[in-house]
Amino acid sequence: MTGRNIASWLADRKKISDLHVEFIEFNKSEQWHFTPGEKKLVHKSGKFFTIEGLVSESTYPGFGKQYQPIINQPEIGILGIVFKKAADDQLLLMQAKAEPGNINTVQLAPTLQATKSNYTRVHGGKQQEYFELLENSQKKLVYDTLQSEQGTMFFRKRNRNILLELNTDEELEPLAAFRWLSYRQILPLLKKDNLVNSDARSVLAVYFLNYGVSLFGKKELNKFQRELLKSLQQKSTESGFVWIKKLRRKYKLQAKLSPLNKLPGWTIGNDKITNKLNKTLEVRQIRVKIQGREVTNWDQPIVLTSQKGILVLLTKKINGTLCFLLNEVMEPGIWGDIEITGSIQTNNNNLHDENNLQTRLYKKYVIEKTNSQKFLEVENSEEGGRFYHDVNKYIFIRLNDTEELDLPETYFWATLAQLKEFINKDTILTNELRSQLAILFSQFS
Repeated sequence: MTGRNIASWLADRKKISDLHVEFIEFNKSEQWHFTPGEKKLVHKSGKFFTIEGLVSESTYPGFGKQYQPIINQPEIGILGIVFKKAADDQLLLMQAKAEPGNINTVQLAPTLQATKSNYTRVHGGKQQEYFELLENSQKKLVYDTLQSEQGTMFFRKRNRNILLELNTDEELEPLAAFRWLSYRQILPLLKKDNLVNSDARSVLAVYFLNYGVSLFGKKELNKFQRELLKSLQQKSTESGFVWIKKLRRKYKLQAKLSPLNKLPGWTIGNDKITNKLNKTLEVRQIRVKIQGREVTNWDQPIVLTSQKGILVLLTKKINGTLCFLLNEVMEPGIWGDIEITGSIQTNNNNLHDENNLQTRLYKKYVIEKTNSQKFLEVENSEEGGRFYHDVNKYIFIRLNDTEELDLPETYFWATLAQLKEFINKDTILTNELRSQLAILFSQFS
């Protein structure tokens, strides 16, 4: 399947999905309601997720005390990709999936993308395709760890990220919304805006970090690709796990769920939950009609953000090996107090704060281009099942190898080999960094 054919297939799936999204008032919902006293917004089944208040506090630099609505979804979902070898290639079974919050409606998704409420069919609809294959397979999963969702809007939410390899002689005919795509076909798609969804990027990061050496090691590569491959092969003598544990011991997060009606500054209106001072985030209710899903109509809460996220990954050679600047981050809903993200994680509303180190790094290396050069930029809408047109801009910057940075203890230079070690453990890398890493591997296309 060529790039043009993939685009045509996704366009056809968009037409077939016939997605319609309508914003409604909370009291017009047929499936959701506020508990007495407007403490939280819940589904009539008591499943799926709830919208609740969250009060969080920490001595971590710049954190302080925060109040916000949060998505509380304690269930562990499944994000899985089935793949197989074919001649000198590897094929991945990918899905064209429509979500109400997606830009472009349909984006490339994993073989299976399902919450527990979905795959236990609380909605009363059909079972997800290939669920039995991934969940109840007697085959050995080559990868199965717990990875976090966005800690800014989910409360301690995690998903199983799964890779399942079929034997070369096993036949699996793809259904209409699925296609076998080679890794070579997927790589250039990661350079395009709003085409590969966040769940696919998460699992693809796992796939490329773990299989990158075998996939790219025997190919003819350009200079930068050879540097990336060397970084994936070469471990550092300095342990990143020591750095993580040190800061996790030093800084602790106190986070407690709270009634929505007790959140200072937040107001529950007829059609939205908003903050008078922080107008960048609100919770709305939508009614969805769609074809080709397990359920063809429903309504649900969804989060809207007006600011565009900005995620920058800085790289340079250290002692002859390409390294990437990581930053430890604490977010209100994070699972393990601290996780690792990319060099700069901010949004367009925060870029005016000159006292913020992230802002200064962004101004110096992205805007002023001091001893730096941008080699990739792409925009992606984030998890379309819970966020409406929530967009992040991913920027990749190569620094001059002689550039010296004076950074606090929350920063660490790591090779791709070290990032492979991190991603093979539970809840270390943020959702945003996993997306960055998947996009980074597009440089092998």
